[in-house]
Amino acid sequence: MKNLKEVLCEIIFKDHKLGVITTRIGTIEESQLITISTNSNDFLLFNEKHNSPILNSDIIEIIIHRDDRKISVNEVNSRIIKHITSQDKGKIS
Repeated sequence: MKNLKEVLCEIIFKDHKLGVITTRIGTIEESQLITISTNSNDFLLFNEKHNSPILNSDIIEIIIHRDDRKISVNEVNSRIIKHITSQDKGKIS
């Protein structure tokens, strides 16, 4: 069995059905960050079953709250991915 890394993140996206901007927090496998940038998958899938999949084309921004990954941000679509450091917590941008 593979030992996949999980990333705690907040996804800001346009709800496909309602058309409003909303947010969802959960954990995803780090490999999904790469599939977003390569468009090799249509949906972002959370590890938590109560979070429904999000269409990649609806994603506005991904904010990573806990980052244990060892891949470069340059490998991922930096247009939508932000990393939160301990100094950033509580700040409104």
